[in-house]
Amino acid sequence: MFRRALLLSEFVDTVYVPSRLDIAPGTIGQLNVAVHVYQAWLGRPPRLSDLTDDLVLRFLRDYAQDHSAASVNTKRGRLLALWRLAVSKGYAKRAPGNIPKLREPDHPPQAWRVEELAKLVRHCRCLRGTIARVPRRRWWGSLILAEFCTGCRITALRSTLSADCDLDEGTLIVRGYTQKTKRDQLFRLSDQATAGIRLIYDAERELVWPWPHCDRWFWTHFRRLAESAGLAIPPGGMNLFQRIRRSAVSYAACESLELARRLAGHTSAEITLRHYVDQQIAPQHSAVDVLPELDI
Repeated sequence: MFRRALLLSEFVDTVYVPSRLDIAPGTIGQLNVAVHVYQAWLGRPPRLSDLTDDLVLRFLRDYAQDHSAASVNTKRGRLLALWRLAVSKGYAKRAPGNIPKLREPDHPPQAWRVEELAKLVRHCRCLRGTIARVPRRRWWGSLILAEFCTGCRITALRSTLSADCDLDEGTLIVRGYTQKTKRDQLFRLSDQATAGIRLIYDAERELVWPWPHCDRWFWTHFRRLAESAGLAIPPGGMNLFQRIRRSAVSYAACESLELARRLAGHTSAEITLRHYVDQQIAPQHSAVDVLPELDI
């Protein structure tokens, strides 16, 4: 039986999310962002009936004018996921047709150097105000230090429970339900990160880093913070914490690629090397290192 028309935002909340057993908070956020961007393009809240080949293709073409291929493909993937489930659940009649992906350029990974990260943390000390009654200067500074020494995905790190942070041992546990690997990870904290977290830690609070605002504001706020600190910002880039993650992985790769792979939680060193290791930080063995010199 064909069901009543729904707004896309309603469909996300009442159908898509409840139909998934292990959907991560970050995925829900990305779905909502895709719907929000589609709504801004349409000029009104989109309904499931607005998922047509013509409309979605036009939206993606326009969106591609000012955004990277990766961002376009992400929005495409989220909208098509909603669309396909709507068809299978009887909320939409026609499945998506040929809506191609954009070819993404294979850019080498870029990370921030330790000097840049130190500059960013020092800049945080100038911040005023609070986040969930925690001084902003300490909230951001401790999160950046923890991200650098764990190399954890930021959405997972931000989900760390206070009960899973042991400052006496200098460790924290990131639970599997927040991670792509679905496995708990125990991380050792650096002395700097431990000291930074100690300044904000509250055992009575659910999360180490409570965030009372929407996720979109988190990304926007950190981008402005990095810009005001004078760091290099990629055009169109939103998840700048990925640069800190790459920094951690790249410096680990200076010791060994296997150590970097384990830190990143990847299944193969090839993935780590291709997508996370900044070659300017951790140059890999090259043929020029073994080629003989010419007798000239």
